[in-house]
Amino acid sequence: MPPPPPSSPPPRLLAGGDHLPPPTSASSPEHPFLSAHLLLPSPSPSPADLSSPHLPHALAFAFLTQSSPLPRHLLVALHAAGARFPAFYQAFASALLSLPFPLLLPHPRARLLLAASELARAAAPGFGALLASLLRRVPFPGDARLLELFTEHASFLANEEPQLLASAVFAFLRLLARNRLAPAPSSAECKDCEECRSAKSLEECRGRLVSFCVSMLRGHFQVWALIGRDLVRSLHELALVPEFQPLWRDLMPDRVGDVCRMSTPGWCSALAITAEMETQLLFMMTNVKWGDQKRYQLWFARKHLMVPGGEERIPDIVRFICCGYHPTNEVMHSGVIARWAVIGWLLTWCRKGYVVANAKLALFYDWLFFEEGRGSVMNIEPAMLLMVNSVSQYTDITNTLLEFLFLLIDNYDVRRKDAIACCVRSAFGVLVKKQERAQHQFSRARHLKRNHNALTNERKDVKKSLGAGRKGGMWSNVRALLMSKRKRGKKEKAFSMEIIINQVSPEKVFKNDMLLYGWNPPDGIFGRELFKLVADVPAAATPKKQQHCLRKRTRRMCVTEGTLHATSHSRSLLSPRYWLENLVLHQPYMSAAAPLLSPEGKTVSREGSA
Repeated sequence: MPPPPPSSPPPRLLAGGDHLPPPTSASSPEHPFLSAHLLLPSPSPSPADLSSPHLPHALAFAFLTQSSPLPRHLLVALHAAGARFPAFYQAFASALLSLPFPLLLPHPRARLLLAASELARAAAPGFGALLASLLRRVPFPGDARLLELFTEHASFLANEEPQLLASAVFAFLRLLARNRLAPAPSSAECKDCEECRSAKSLEECRGRLVSFCVSMLRGHFQVWALIGRDLVRSLHELALVPEFQPLWRDLMPDRVGDVCRMSTPGWCSALAITAEMETQLLFMMTNVKWGDQKRYQLWFARKHLMVPGGEERIPDIVRFICCGYHPTNEVMHSGVIARWAVIGWLLTWCRKGYVVANAKLALFYDWLFFEEGRGSVMNIEPAMLLMVNSVSQYTDITNTLLEFLFLLIDNYDVRRKDAIACCVRSAFGVLVKKQERAQHQFSRARHLKRNHNALTNERKDVKKSLGAGRKGGMWSNVRALLMSKRKRGKKEKAFSMEIIINQVSPEKVFKNDMLLYGWNPPDGIFGRELFKLVADVPAAATPKKQQHCLRKRTRRMCVTEGTLHATSHSRSLLSPRYWLENLVLHQPYMSAAAPLLSPEGKTVSREGSA
């Protein structure tokens, strides 16, 4: 009996290469799909298949590898699983998004558009993220299908998903402004397949693309409000296109002022760059330290700027850095490369005059319409820091940026010249105030650090003296116990204290300064009715973790007969020797040379003190 013919290997989804793992490897992006396909070779709407956890990846593999048109049983299985499990659509869309789009083969890429169209037709959860991801990939072969999808579902998207419709309009406008509608050539493209040859790109549908953008802007004002002022910037670059000139004449004079006051959200600025650009830019600005950025910048430039149409993306990258990424204080103080440094490096890559002008306009665009209390300071901060930090070594950069800013004030919108000048002055004022606050906080932190270092050195000296005291034994049995009660009804919060000194004559105590340590209660050292402090001398030091030095407290100690008062004061705590020499000690330990002081500060006799 002849052996059975060997089964053919499953079809591939990604273009292979020596640097990519095989599909059977667990590190391959194809591995989850291949494993699910081996478990469910032909997904069907049967109860067993619908309840399988491998159904999303198995169904996605079947969608991407089946020939067009898609078999009916796959569509039935998709919608049956979505109706039975509400989270299935989201899992199916996530499975499609997990594949690296630039590596997809032509046939799976075309099937991915069909799957996205089917999800959009069913208004399934998760189709918005899939379409937004595809918008960031344009141009690519067959992307005209994406335009057809948005045109077909425009009315539904305007009512249910206005942000997705605004994303499509803005992505297509930026594509028209860059004038790069032709997809990049690839060696993996299929040239003999009739289906691939018949697939149209946006370059062949330029007229339909322009008509879609104009109709959406005329009929849906929410698109203007969601995009913000970057919509006006994009339309300025397309002002000479004949189809957009009626739009400028009819709608822009009335709406441009209100739209320019709306800042562009971060998700909108991220649409103009690819997901790989965003990931690598965020990596540079959150992980790369100063001094190590050159190799990463060269890596980014070789992949994204040294390609056809790469230089035209620099203005969009600058806008993303200004509006789409706002670092936290922890990131800004962690020593990583700053946003202004990345922008300055990108400006050096501009070779064409109009690209340089568009990049500088993207940098200063928020300055022209900035309003204090309404606009974000983080949007205008990179330009200011770039000019300030370039003064010392790159003065020409500061001069050219300031010159361009003054030209913008005078020539960008002549009818609103005064308003633009007022906004620029407001931006300068806010940034100067922020810089002054930052300098004040920096000087305060430096002062606190200097005090901390001084206190550390003082504690080291104390440790040395404590060691010397233990060797001498002079302070071996000295301890002070202080008790107090809060006196109510007085403006000056005072408390009585009793000091007991054992086995040491007052003359020896007076000749040496004592360091006072004590436990700090949770509600403040003077906030309890009864508390205890210990006057430690070298022979009786308590653990450091349970003590705090009273020298650091801003209290003024004034001593009367048998009473020690503590009041809030701006001066530092007086030396312990000052008030210790004025204490009234108990009779058994009183020295004949020690005078007694009354509450008024006069000397009294010992009989009167008793």
